[in-house]
Order: sequence, then C-alpha cells, then structure tokens
Amino acid sequence: MRVSIRLKLILAILLLLSALTVVLALQLEADARDRAVSQIRLRGEVLARMLAINSADELGRLDDLRLAQFVVDAASLPDILYAMVVNEEGIVFAHSDFENGRIGEPYEPPVETVSEAGGLTDFSFEYEGEPTRDVSAPIEIADLERSRLIGEIHVGISEAPVARAVEELRVTVYTTAGIALGAAAILAIFYGIMMTRPLRKIAKGVQRIGEGDLAYRIKIKRRDEIGDLGRAVNGMAARLEESQYLRNAFRLYVSRQVADQIIDDPAAHLAQSKGQRREVSVMFADICDFTPLSEKLQPEEVVSLLNVYLGQLTESVFAYNGTLDKFIGDCVMAVFGAPLDQDDHALRSILAALEMRENIALLNQQREKEGKTVVEIGIGLSVGHAIVGNIGSSERLDYTAIGDTVNLASRLEGVAGRGEIIVSEELYNEVSDYVLATKLTPQMLKGKSEPVICYNILGLKSVLTIPAGLRLEVEGVRADEQRGALHHSFADEQSGG
Repeated sequence: MRVSIRLKLILAILLLLSALTVVLALQLEADARDRAVSQIRLRGEVLARMLAINSADELGRLDDLRLAQFVVDAASLPDILYAMVVNEEGIVFAHSDFENGRIGEPYEPPVETVSEAGGLTDFSFEYEGEPTRDVSAPIEIADLERSRLIGEIHVGISEAPVARAVEELRVTVYTTAGIALGAAAILAIFYGIMMTRPLRKIAKGVQRIGEGDLAYRIKIKRRDEIGDLGRAVNGMAARLEESQYLRNAFRLYVSRQVADQIIDDPAAHLAQSKGQRREVSVMFADICDFTPLSEKLQPEEVVSLLNVYLGQLTESVFAYNGTLDKFIGDCVMAVFGAPLDQDDHALRSILAALEMRENIALLNQQREKEGKTVVEIGIGLSVGHAIVGNIGSSERLDYTAIGDTVNLASRLEGVAGRGEIIVSEELYNEVSDYVLATKLTPQMLKGKSEPVICYNILGLKSVLTIPAGLRLEVEGVRADEQRGALHHSFADEQSGG
C-alpha cells in the first residue's frame, strides 16, 4: 500500500513530538517533584533546627508550657501539620495537637527511620489521611565541654502541595503538547523543517547548560510553544547563572573559607555558634597615619586608595590560606588556623606578613611613578589560644576570634612602625628557624601588667627550605617567584639598599 509523504511526515512529526512530550513531561515532573521535596525537606530542617536550638534550655528545665507554646506556634505556619518534642527517654513531652498528640506516651515512628548527618532524620507517611514528611533534629544541651542529647524535635510538613504542583505541571505540559500536536497535524508539511530546526537549538541549549555553560542562550524568535520552551530554558539558565553569581558574590562579604563552609555544610557552620578554643595565629595589618592623610583627600580618593591597599593585604592572607576576619577601617584582621586546621599556621602568618610588606613596597614604587598617594603599613602578629566561632545575634552572625591572643596582636600592631612586622615572643619561637629578627626592648602594652617581649621581623633567612604547599596560586603569582622576592627584599635590607 502506498503511503503519501504528507502522511508519513504527519505521522513522523506526531510520533516525534509525542515522544518528546512524554520525555519532557516525565523529566519536568520528576524535576518539579524533586525540587518541591527538597524545598519541603530544607524548610523542615531549618524549622526543626531552630526549634531544637530554642527548646534546649526549656527541655532541660522541663518547662512544658514554654515548649507547648513553641510547637503550637510552629504548627500555625502554612502547611505545618504538627510539631512535637520527644525527650531523651522517647516520651512525647509536648505536641501541637493537645488532644491527639499522645503527650506523655512513648513516641513510635510510623516507619523505620535512619539518622543522617547531624542527627537529622526525615521520612514520608500518611498523617490523618494526608501525605506528610516528618523532619526531626536533635536537641542538645551543653554539658561541661561537650554537648549532650536530651531529646529531639519532630516537624510534620504536608506534601500535598507537591502533588498539586506536579499535577498542575502535568496538565500544563500535556495541554501545551496537545495544542502543538494538533497544529502539527494540520500544518505538518509546511512546518516540518521549521519545527526541526528550533528543536535542535533547544536540545543543544539544554546540553550546553547541562554541561555548565550557564551563559549560553538559545537564539529563538518563534512565538509558539516551541518558542515558549526555548525562552523557558533561557529563563532557567538565567536563574542558574544568577544563583552562581550570588554564590561568588557571597565570598566578597565573608572570607573564602567561611563562605565555602557555609555553602558546603551550613549545618556545621551554624554549629560553630557555640565557639571553640583553638590555637591560632592572629594578624593585624594597619595603614600608618591614615586618619590625617584621609582628611587631605577627597572621599573618592580615600575609598580608591583603601580598595587598592586592602586588596593587596587580603591577597596575601588568602595566598597562605588565612581567614580574613574583618576590615576595621584601614586595618585588616586575619586569622590563621581557623576554621581550617593548620599545624603550620604561625609560619603561614609570617610568610603572609612578609609578602604584604613586599607587595606594598612594589605597589608604592608603581604609584610614585604615576604621581599617586602612597602609604606604609605596620603589622602585628601573635600566636596562642583564642575562642573562635560565630558570634553575633539571631539576625546576623560573624565568624571571628576573641581573646588575649587577639588583643595582643592588636597592641603589637600599634607598636609597629612604617614597614615593620612586630611579633610576640611565642610566635617568634615557633618560626625562629625561618626568619631573622631583632629583639626589641620589652614593651608596656595596654592591658598587660608586665612588659611584653617582642621581635621585629627583618625577613627570611638567606639559606632555608620553606615547606612545599604553603602558598596557594593567587592572581597568577607563583610561590617560587614570590619567595624569591621575599629573599631579595631581605638581601636589600642587609646591604642597606
């Protein structure tokens, strides 16, 4: 039997579009479900963790009225079906449903659960005939130097919105597909070639975006369903690119180590709000006599000068994997040894300080040639135990270090003159094999009852081997080149150059 090309084309296009529609619908449905479930799980984790933190003291005091208020308030949020507190003995201590919450009875999970990282669990089950996801978080209370588990928070979130969203998506996709298939059947011959070309563009665009090219955009001008699909893919890519941009921009406002920790493991970062006592090296690097200088310059010049010089100082901190704690006006505070564990944090801090001094000297040479304002820096360093962690309020936390070690570094920076690196005796003892220094007259520092012994670091010893891997690649500057520059700087000082 002879079959016309038109019929073949109609059947081929219908078959192709039908297959594409099914595949796309299944993929979009699966993606939508996964995203919705992920959002529900994340919302449940955040709410459960907040309740766990707020309930720790009340559960420790057995304050059932306060705990009841917490869970009732939580259950009043949209799509939250219940919230309850289970004590360490597995007894329901507080429940948002006073009548049916089985308060005072053992808690028996409706399905078998497995604890995940951080003590979290989540599972799906039917609660009062509605699909529900139960998310739990441990309630811990500080007990001497460790945390003790005293119970857990359970939050039940309705999964009905997920089903509704998936159903709406399914209806939308198949409705759009039906219109496209009807149009394809009527205009198959005319639109056959024209439809193939944009579909290929969309497929290529999805592939490029899937490979990580988030800047790629599908060039399509069609005003039909295929055009809508292309623009939807472009919109998705734009949102993904914006998300990536925000991720990178986040690192401009906190140190790289802290930003990466927040992004990769927010739960672990939040847990550091309790603080840790760790041995760290602390650095303060300050622009000398900046206040009188800033009074002579225009505001735009002050900001530009600060950005240039603080950028140089920050680059050296990052080069040796230090943590930029904060900018204090024209001063940089940095910590080595936290949050990253570094056995050689003292040496890293010294190398970073020497590189700062060298970079500022090179920068000043260039700026003097251009007739621009130049400044000098003074650096103070100390090593010792400090309390590190997230400090602040419920609205804003700042990862920082506090303690006598931090205060000492700040006081030593105040002693440092132009181009000087003043370190505590403890820090010098740890790096004495690598540096040449001059012992200063013991200094009376604010907050100290006895004079403090400190050293002025001149540079690296002329013959030494720096352990490999201390310096990271920053802005294309290689570690061996920079090390050579530091050696050269010391040789100039020794020769009086």
